Amino acid sequence: AGCQRAAATREKRLHARQVKQLDALTHLLDRAYDVPPQYSHDLLALRWVQCTLFTSDRLTEASVLGKEAEATEATEAGEAMARVECVNLARMSALYRRHVGEAEALAARAAETDRVLLQAHLAVAQRLLLLPSGVRRGNVAAARAEMAAHVAASERGAAKDARDIARQSDAAFASVAEVLQTHVEKLKRKGKGAMVLPRDEHGDVDWLKMPQPPTSVLEANGIDRVKRA
Repeated sequence: AGCQRAAATREKRLHARQVKQLDALTHLLDRAYDVPPQYSHDLLALRWVQCTLFTSDRLTEASVLGKEAEATEATEAGEAMARVECVNLARMSALYRRHVGEAEALAARAAETDRVLLQAHLAVAQRLLLLPSGVRRGNVAAARAEMAAHVAASERGAAKDARDIARQSDAAFASVAEVLQTHVEKLKRKGKGAMVLPRDEHGDVDWLKMPQPPTSVLEANGIDRVKRA
């Protein structure tokens, strides 16, 4: 009974560690959603033409161009979100697979520990039965002491196995967290290098208040995006 309680405690501890890792990973993945999408130069040029038309009171033309820009923005934003979703899903799935492997490894080691313990107890019992002078009180006491030693050794081995799995789990998650942190920071640095766009109280881009994009956005590689818009 004591061994079963100890095994159950080890399983609960592993589960608690895994839940903590899942919560931490979810928090890290949510940070990737907070990074605004980087819009294409074509869309920025399109929005800039719309903005200039609107400020020049050419409202009909601005409205027509705005519909095209909205469709392009929705497509680009959807593609950016899909990329984040794909990366996040892959990382979460990888963590689930690793957690299943850890649980299976702990269960397999526990089963092996139980098998070895039962074999050791069986060997002690068989020696008692084969005593030429019969089983005496001292023999039983010695057998119990030996079995108790086997149980203690088994518990030490099981505890070490659990610690090994926990250490490997923590190390693996720390590596994943570091990679994800680097990924999010890279997205942020990329965003800092892009054009800063004004946003309203809801966090959406306020295109009509956008500043004029730099020349590198409007004209690049012989392409005049304003004329094309």
